[in-house]
Amino acid sequence: MKKILVLAISGLLISSLSTFAQDGGGQAKQHGGGGAPGTEVKRPMPPLISALDANSDMTIDDKEIAGAPAALKKLDKDKDGKLSYEEYRFQRPGATEGAEVKRPSRMSSTLDTNGDMTIDEKEIAASAASLKKLDTNGDGKLAMDELRPQRPAAGAEGEKKPEAEKKAEPVNDFELKPPTGGK
Repeated sequence: MKKILVLAISGLLISSLSTFAQDGGGQAKQHGGGGAPGTEVKRPMPPLISALDANSDMTIDDKEIAGAPAALKKLDKDKDGKLSYEEYRFQRPGATEGAEVKRPSRMSSTLDTNGDMTIDEKEIAASAASLKKLDTNGDGKLAMDELRPQRPAAGAEGEKKPEAEKKAEPVNDFELKPPTGGK
């Protein structure tokens, strides 16, 4: 009985260890998500970024920006001269086909200047100039943080504060008006 129990536990241990030990292969990047600390996990990149970041260094440099029209044409699977949403979209691993809502990324919104979810021939030709608009720090290259959507700053106009954060309105410099709501 003890032998069977030891064999069963050993089998479970070996199978779970082999799951964690699988090598993703290729150039993997370290990040803080999932897995044991310090393990390398390869995350799929959206097609637009993969096409533009020719050397896979997670930065689109000035040469890659200049070569954007040629790089984008490689994504044109049906060779019609334009990129449909289906050709440039990012299919998340494990997502059901057709279940995703069409939501443009910051990069695709910049490239698709007319907002029709298709990057046409004129937009492809102007892609280098469009990408330069994303260079918020002016260093001539696009780091991943420049490609992510910008979050509004705390207290930005139009942002609602939770009820708990609302305070009494000042009447003048010396007194506060108490909240109304009683007699």
